[in-house]
Amino acid sequence: ITTIMVDSTPPTGTINLPASGMGHGAVMLSGTSSDAWSGVKKVDVTFVGPTSGNACLAPPNPTAWNCIWDTTGLPDGTYNVLVNITDMAGNIGTVPSYGMIFVDNTAPVASFNSFIEVTGANYTHPVGNTMYYNPAGSASFRVLVNMADAGSGPDRVDFQPVGTGWTPLGVDSDRTAPSP
Repeated sequence: ITTIMVDSTPPTGTINLPASGMGHGAVMLSGTSSDAWSGVKKVDVTFVGPTSGNACLAPPNPTAWNCIWDTTGLPDGTYNVLVNITDMAGNIGTVPSYGMIFVDNTAPVASFNSFIEVTGANYTHPVGNTMYYNPAGSASFRVLVNMADAGSGPDRVDFQPVGTGWTPLGVDSDRTAPSP
């Protein structure tokens, strides 16, 4: 006795994208797939955008899969991620992502703007991009930086430590938006 099972129903699945909708470098993708008749054979994850290609092919566990999509060589832009699920009978189901991923691999550009003396101006003297400071007194000043990023936009400027006795003493970040 031979049993023949006809499976003409494509498999189904889901995809989980980064909640931020942003990605750069290594981007974690995950999802699920299922097939009620013959079972899932494999999952292939592809992308379409400024360029197209494979994010990952045949991850080890096709029913609860995850993979790292290496975006480092991709041009910046918006990408749609697709999951192609193949069942044991050869049917293919495609699961489009429910959102786009904006890939931004281009670093922002920062440049010195100016100094603003806040207190103790008699102990500081700005000349171009150099601030001269007399440690015999107490003074404070601000450093203004121009920052641009054509991709996702600037997030913050990190200032490295300048030495003992300075505030901030360690690495400091500024997420303050510019003001007129």
